[in-house]
Amino acid sequence: VAKDVAEDVVIPVVAEDLDEPVRSPVIPQAAPAGSAPAWRERHWFPVASTMELDPKRPTPVRIDGIDLVVWQVPGQEEAPDGGWRVMIDACAHRLAPLSEGRLEPKTGRLQCAYHGWEFDGTGSCKCIPQVEEAAAQRMRANSRSSVRSFPTKLGLRLVWVWLGEGPPKCEPEDIVKGTHLLNELEVTGSYTRDMPYGYDALVENLLD
Repeated sequence: VAKDVAEDVVIPVVAEDLDEPVRSPVIPQAAPAGSAPAWRERHWFPVASTMELDPKRPTPVRIDGIDLVVWQVPGQEEAPDGGWRVMIDACAHRLAPLSEGRLEPKTGRLQCAYHGWEFDGTGSCKCIPQVEEAAAQRMRANSRSSVRSFPTKLGLRLVWVWLGEGPPKCEPEDIVKGTHLLNELEVTGSYTRDMPYGYDALVENLLD
């Protein structure tokens, strides 16, 4: 078994029967959250600039103490969200990091590097190559074969994720609503620096 220290949740990671894929009932915290719990129900979290993400491969990120994988669904580049998806970075089968997998060129789905399970943009498992199709259909119908996928939007040339349990209550662009930046903001360059705290604390420090 593997023990999630932050939430004190015990997650079984050894399942001999492929009929019983492993999935944690809660959002796994890889590290303590850097923001107040209420923030997840009130605000979108910025993930990365689209200029930094490679659309041809999954990218691991840690947002508010949660390990996530960011990837772009091929062929959906012109969609309002740019085709970007943000999911828990753990395969539903053996919890292997999906960010170590690849985008399967024939299906356009996110493929786990461990056993080849494939997931679509909603987090639903669409392929289990180890078993016959009849058995695979039964296994895929099990909700535990899915990976949690979060609401994602594209705004201000950034990918944003909603980590709350409830539906999104606002838009990412609301963060600059009422300021002169609303119609004038133009992102011409970008860089990322990892900080061991939430962006709300950073903004407060910068304004201090």
